[in-house]
Parts: sequence; C-alpha cells; structure tokens
Amino acid sequence: MKLWELASVCRSHPACLPLVESERREEWRDILDAWKNFQDIVSMQDRRVMDRELPDDLCRIALEGVAQRYLINGGVLRAESGEKSISAVTIFDLYGGGILEEVAEYGSARVANTES
Repeated sequence: MKLWELASVCRSHPACLPLVESERREEWRDILDAWKNFQDIVSMQDRRVMDRELPDDLCRIALEGVAQRYLINGGVLRAESGEKSISAVTIFDLYGGGILEEVAEYGSARVANTES
C-alpha cells in the first residue's frame, strides 16, 4: 500500500495515525513525519514520498483504526455494515490496500468473488 492510499483511506478515521504512532518504531519515523505533513507533500506533488510503498505491518496497524466495515456481494466490495461485514484489515489481507482506496474514492470496487 502506498502512502497516498493509506492517507486517503484513513482521512475520515482519526484513530489510524495515533495507532501507528503508539508503536514507536524508529524505522517508521520518516513515514510518520510524511503522513503528518501529507497536505504539504501533496501541494509539492512529491511523488517519491506519496508513492512510497509502506510496510504491511504498518498498514495493518493503521487500518485497525478504520471503523468502516465492508461487504462483498456478487463480486463487488462496498463500504457497508451488515451481518457478514468484514474489517479493513481483512480486506487489506485479501485484496491489498489499493482496493480500500478505490472503495473510499468511488464507493465500490470489483473483487474476486469469495462468497460461498
């Protein structure tokens, strides 16, 4: 997952960044600095920073802060709650982070049908 994708998914979920900060991992310091200053990076169009691939463990921790739940119906992923809804972390593990950003941006995304 790229920094811009994670920032987009977590934009309306303020718990994401503090969860990552609480880990206090030195190797993530520059990522956290970039995330905190993300609007400046976007303004400068610093693609090197925005397109940086993030460690999966950082993404999973951040995505724990996403309160939104997701449903897959007929091969379409939507941000919806329901009896069979699943977490952002599970979606990340199944399909990657880009699909979460696509749903955040467009409201839905096609995925491999995992329903039984």
